[in-house]
Amino acid sequence: MRVAYLLTLLLTTSAFTSLTAQTQSTVDTRDDEARKLPFVEMHPEALHALRLIQTHIAQRQKPTGAFTSDQNPGEDALCGLALMVNGSNAGVGPYGKEIALLTNYLLGIQDKTGFIPSKQGQHGMYGHALSTLFLSEVWGMSRQSELRDKLRKAVQLIVDCQNKRGGWSYYPKIEERTDLSITVMQVMAIRSANEAGIHVPQGTIDKAVEAIRYCFEKKTGGFGYTGPKQAKFSTTGAGVTALQTVGVYRDEMIERAVAYLRKNSFKEKKWFWYGHYYTSVAMYHEAGEAWDEYYPRIRKIAIDKVKSKKFKSESLWKLSFMALVLGTPYRYIPIYQR
Repeated sequence: MRVAYLLTLLLTTSAFTSLTAQTQSTVDTRDDEARKLPFVEMHPEALHALRLIQTHIAQRQKPTGAFTSDQNPGEDALCGLALMVNGSNAGVGPYGKEIALLTNYLLGIQDKTGFIPSKQGQHGMYGHALSTLFLSEVWGMSRQSELRDKLRKAVQLIVDCQNKRGGWSYYPKIEERTDLSITVMQVMAIRSANEAGIHVPQGTIDKAVEAIRYCFEKKTGGFGYTGPKQAKFSTTGAGVTALQTVGVYRDEMIERAVAYLRKNSFKEKKWFWYGHYYTSVAMYHEAGEAWDEYYPRIRKIAIDKVKSKKFKSESLWKLSFMALVLGTPYRYIPIYQR
């Protein structure tokens, strides 16, 4: 089951729960095994800040449907996801028009192999995965046959490019090198597509879990970029979120990594919003004290940034991550579901 819109939005966790733009859902009690995710009311200032960021992003869209000038579908897709945080989808909600335009743009640049290319080759698989994640969400509402076929091709390309270790790297081919940040995004994309009804081999998921676990650094309890060394908060947040995405919630590796995040997530400034995009999801699923101490702190940083009006000088990808962090309590994006 997936996200679907009629007059209201239906959100799938392990069973249906209802959402509107003004209310929050609770986990369906029919799933006795599901951990209850925290109910978090959107702080008025956070909601205001989110809307200002979304308005700024929407105003940057070009007539083509893209938000960037140099064919960067990953950043474009991030902008689309940021506009979907509080319920919009193609043709639905305050940003329905922008999301529909972006959908057409991404489908239009997809090549015959299913790849959604970036102008900068090094962004290749990252941009492809983000685009696939975005299109999976749109497919969850529209069920258009053309979109389904193109989404299947995009997913199949991800499956075909997985290396022997279970990971992915920059380019749309099998590479020996495993990049955790790129691997995590592929996992999120195929998980989203799988929930949309697009088949993903279980073996692909199982191998991806092995690749993510390989990057765990036992000494620090964090995750490294290309292996078990030089752990950082950004890659640790990504590693935890990826494992949670495929259903690993209670695990010694998760527990140690969450402890690492609680200690280090506000110490590092490099890749700050990228890292907190993943960390916010990891803490949300962890719930309890980890979430209670984390979210108010990151929320205040985002609100203060918007209040200062300095946010308008930030790149679109940073603003999109900021919007996704602020909007974590909405649970509209699939990575917030269990």
